Amino acid sequence: MNIERLQAQSLIEDFFTWVLNGDKAVLALIKASTGNVYFKSSQLEFDLPSLYSLIFPQQTLRYVEFKAALYGGDLNSNLMKKGARVVLGSAVNERNKIAVDVNLYYLQLNKQ
Repeated sequence: MNIERLQAQSLIEDFFTWVLNGDKAVLALIKASTGNVYFKSSQLEFDLPSLYSLIFPQQTLRYVEFKAALYGGDLNSNLMKKGARVVLGSAVNERNKIAVDVNLYYLQLNKQ
């Protein structure tokens, strides 16, 4: 695995950890976002292109590499240790193919 993917995985996990910890700067960044990254019923909802733009605003990582980092790592395993996980909120089916880029996901807190 290359260093960029490891760094991207770490940053993605850090982002969700900051959300879980209520980091004021990250919460303000989400609130100011014009994309599909927002809080609904106290949980974070997002689509992948919007999350990518928020975490990597300078596009220092290509979108395809962002998705590889997101899906190729241990994000949910690591988040589960913190009491949360990323789940698919709603799937959009285009011509019998799941459209990953337009699906909505959310950060779900595990029930204690």
